[in-house]
Amino acid sequence: MPQDPDTTQHYERIGRFIYGFHRHTNPDALRALPPSHSLAARGAALAARFDRVVAAWRYDSENGLPDPVSEAEFSAILAEAQAFARDSGWQYGNPAP
Repeated sequence: MPQDPDTTQHYERIGRFIYGFHRHTNPDALRALPPSHSLAARGAALAARFDRVVAAWRYDSENGLPDPVSEAEFSAILAEAQAFARDSGWQYGNPAP
């Protein structure tokens, strides 16, 4: 059975977002930063933004609703992930050794 082009686009869109986020940082590693880490609060906030987007996408997908997140929001979160990686020295989604 062919897949609806809108459904395909819906999945590709969130997939690009998740891949882009993980290229720069890892939400699990962000949540695991010790409170003493200088970027812990920033990392936790970034992980929370990622989690919120994925949860909203999952909810709307399960309920047949359109994408809840704008391209501008995706771009802003990805830009923050890239900036976090640059500022913290992370490479390929992981803390520098």
